[in-house]
Amino acid sequence: MADYTLFCDGSAKHGTGYFGYVLFKDKVEIDSGYGMIGQGIKPKIAEKYALSYGLDSFVRKWSEPGTLKVFGDAKQVIEKIEEDSDVSPKIKQIRGWGVPVIFKWIPRDANQLANDLARKMIDYFRIAGTGNRELKGNK
Repeated sequence: MADYTLFCDGSAKHGTGYFGYVLFKDKVEIDSGYGMIGQGIKPKIAEKYALSYGLDSFVRKWSEPGTLKVFGDAKQVIEKIEEDSDVSPKIKQIRGWGVPVIFKWIPRDANQLANDLARKMIDYFRIAGTGNRELKGNK
């Protein structure tokens, strides 16, 4: 039986949402992802998207029976995610394969990998924006 662990984090800065997730199988990283969600995104929505994209990763990478433990640092989101109409079908699909899915809140400092990925996108767009202004100024 495999031990799958998924760390997810969402972030919002100036109304733009970002996410990051890291998926492990038996303590070995098997996938990670990060990206920008879009404009007008609140932090809790960004957290939900991070969980959703992380679960999609599990669906793609699942290869043998085991348990999926999902960790996030947004307590309200973790506590209510199974009630979310957008995410609950994914959870039901995974459980339908006989995979127990457990959601747990962890403090932000224990969720550093996923947090770093979400912040990587914030930094990327900040740097890209700065770089574009500099390029325009050099013409």
